[in-house]
Amino acid sequence: MVDLSAAMIGLGARPLERALGTDVSRQATGAALRLLRQSAELARAALPAEPGLDWLELANKLEAFEHFQQAPALIGLAPAAEVSLAEQLRRADSFGAYRSIWTVEGLGYALADRALAAGPPPRRLLADGAGLPAAAVVPLHTGAALAFAERLLAADSAPSAAALERWLPLWESNARPGYGDVAADALGLVARNLYPWRLPELDAALRTLDPALADLLWHGAGRGLYFAPVHALPWSGAAERALDRAWDEPADEAGRRNATAGLAWALTLVNVRHPEVLADLLRRRGREIRAPEAFAHGVASAVLVWRDAAGRDPHLDAFLAYRPDGARPALPALWHELVLAPCETALRETYPRLRQSGSFAALFRCA
Repeated sequence: MVDLSAAMIGLGARPLERALGTDVSRQATGAALRLLRQSAELARAALPAEPGLDWLELANKLEAFEHFQQAPALIGLAPAAEVSLAEQLRRADSFGAYRSIWTVEGLGYALADRALAAGPPPRRLLADGAGLPAAAVVPLHTGAALAFAERLLAADSAPSAAALERWLPLWESNARPGYGDVAADALGLVARNLYPWRLPELDAALRTLDPALADLLWHGAGRGLYFAPVHALPWSGAAERALDRAWDEPADEAGRRNATAGLAWALTLVNVRHPEVLADLLRRRGREIRAPEAFAHGVASAVLVWRDAAGRDPHLDAFLAYRPDGARPALPALWHELVLAPCETALRETYPRLRQSGSFAALFRCA
């Protein structure tokens, strides 16, 4: 049985495969993830509404991780098969909006991971992409960037500013114009879940290049906090503790705001089908959420990513139509302030501008 902490170590991590080095390990991991998810779904169904939400959230995390980590196998991609990326995306699309977005991110990771392992540094992996659906651009880039970040941190125990200055152009040579910043966000996610002690030195190194890169690093670290093992187990208060860590770990307010936004991004995207999970966090934490505008930025950014990848689908419509239980007097107003109003404004004003620019990378930083 796969240990839960190993399974949830973070998007982009493959601890069991590295340890065993076999295709069997990937199959075993997939079977264990499915079993864990089904167990969480059963526990959620057996519990009353509020206690069951922790299990529902865990089931959603496991489902997202399963489709990311198992993406090549799920679309029937044999280890040595030559299948075009366009065909891979077509197969992923058959899973439906929710599973497709995580599968496409996993395909982006697998594409970059294979290219990085094959020999000389790759070039233009995603830079061209003629004929690829626009909806796949963001998850392909976030997945591929995780592979680039993971490879860098595995090879260099303490990347210096000079090393990062060489690494960032390598990513940019493989990304579409406007997606260069995604690498620093991915660096934060991988560092937070695999090498958390390196975050301060990575922060310092990136600041010497551009303070905005440090913001992106902490946004990714916030996303990583949501998937951290200690915040995966279904006991009450895990998301609240993750929010506290998002505020405590960065050294400055810009980092704290971005870590908060990144955590809210991951929380929203993973649970977009179940807005009651997000509402439950607001019920617990309420007005004690620090940097509420950063939290709202993360929620709205996740909704824009969903809108771009899935369209105006029933899940998004249901998310926007959701209203918390009015029996809790403060919750409806808090939901409107931190979720509904920012999402509606972003969809109405920000989304058209991002579509026109052709890049959603601005969403990865809370300025």
